[in-house]
Amino acid sequence: MDQTQDKRILILESALELIRENGFHGTPVSIVAKHAGVAAGTVYTYFKSKDELIVALYHYVKAGLLSEISAKDHASDPFQKRFFCTLE
Repeated sequence: MDQTQDKRILILESALELIRENGFHGTPVSIVAKHAGVAAGTVYTYFKSKDELIVALYHYVKAGLLSEISAKDHASDPFQKRFFCTLE
């Protein structure tokens, strides 16, 4: 992973943590930048607005969840076992 991708993920992870703690309205982009250790302008290099950051965050979380589910799914198992499988 290159430095550009690292910064983008760092921003997304920071946003996720802060929104979890403070909610959407309690998490300004400036705080996300500070938490990620980047300048506020850097956030806007990767995301045009807070709304775009939130949409990207949704896709990031969704992809991570899908990856986790796919990694633990066994197509050879019966449907009922697969359906009620926990991700532990």
